[in-house]
Amino acid sequence: KYPDNLEKASELAVSSLQ
Repeated sequence: KYPDNLEKASELAVSSLQ
């Protein structure tokens, strides 16, 4: 499982793409 901070980073990346 990925670390929580990387998971949140992915969410932020997806959010900025939208």
